Amino acid sequence: MQKSSSLLSFFIGTVFTVSGASASTIEWVDWTSAVNGSNISGWIGSASGEMTTSNGMISVGYEGHIWSAQTEPNSYWWTEGTPAPYTGNSVIDNAPDSSDIIRLQYSGSTNTITFSEAVYMPVMALVSVGQAGVGVSYDFDQSFTLLSEGHGFYGDGTLTQADNTLTGYEGHGAIQFDGWITSISWSNDANELWHGFTFGATEIQPVPIPAAVWLFGSGLLGLIGVARRKQA
Repeated sequence: MQKSSSLLSFFIGTVFTVSGASASTIEWVDWTSAVNGSNISGWIGSASGEMTTSNGMISVGYEGHIWSAQTEPNSYWWTEGTPAPYTGNSVIDNAPDSSDIIRLQYSGSTNTITFSEAVYMPVMALVSVGQAGVGVSYDFDQSFTLLSEGHGFYGDGTLTQADNTLTGYEGHGAIQFDGWITSISWSNDANELWHGFTFGATEIQPVPIPAAVWLFGSGLLGLIGVARRKQA
């Protein structure tokens, strides 16, 4: 009986070890090109980039309002004070490591980020959403979680969440979307000097429990049952 219990404990431990695999290192989008909006285009532009995940390189596209974008080394906006706006949570270990950013200014457009393959629970880092006395809200087409907010490039501000809407008053922070995602759309409700964002995802996606493990477990439990009957 002792051997059977040991085998069962080993199986349960193995299953939970496999299914509980997770990571908090974020691979941020490398924005490689962007077309800024203009008066002629109604301030609608586009950007493209790439991101390395556990299953290889994927392409990332953006269509919507662009006031300006940085795709080459330039001013670094992802600074962190205390509390840390991007890493002050249990999900993100590393703030964006490059100066890449897409910056918005005007309201009235639908903005969409698209991944060439489904990404598991992507994160969005934000700089300077709103300003003191002027709130800016992002209304998303799907659910998300506000991970953290804090002291960023422009100091202390606030980010708050109400259902699928994020509102900032000079807010710096990070949010995470739920489940497997191929695209995310949102609009913002007010004009402001500028506010910026980028996206990222975990390097290690949840590892599904292989069918072979379940088959092994079923067989093992069957053998335990046989052993018990023989002992009885």
